[in-house]
This record gives sequence, structure tokens and C-alpha cells, in this order.
Amino acid sequence: MIVLLSGEKRDPAKMTKIYMILLIGGMYTLEPSNIKLQAGFYCGDYADILREQLADYNEEQNRWILKDGRGDWFGVMCK
Repeated sequence: MIVLLSGEKRDPAKMTKIYMILLIGGMYTLEPSNIKLQAGFYCGDYADILREQLADYNEEQNRWILKDGRGDWFGVMCK
């Protein structure tokens, strides 16, 4: 299995699932995303889309906080 973090490139046609990396209650979790995979998008593209939809950046604390208050956004993992 090949796992890529959001900054890496991979043939979009070969990506099958995207997991969000979240810090909830002091524990890192992988949560599957429901985003529809589209041709021409890379892992990092999906990371940007999901992050903007699900989290707000707190400049004072230098972190992305989930809008639903569960925890912090850390990135995505694509496979």
C-alpha cells in the first residue's frame, strides 16, 4: 500500500480514498472523507478543499481548528 501525505503528488486516477488527519481529545485520528474524487486533482488539492470547508485558521494560536469544535486539523493522507 502506498500512502501519501498532502504535499506529495500521485496519479489522481490511482487514488481510491482520502483520510483526514485530525487531533481530537489529544489523540490523532484518521477519518475517511466523503469528498468525490475527480480527474486532475492531486492529494494536496483535496487537502486544501477539505481544510477550508471543515476548519478555521486561528492566527494567534497558529493552528487550524475544526468548525464543529471537535479538535484540530492536521492534514490528509491519500491512498
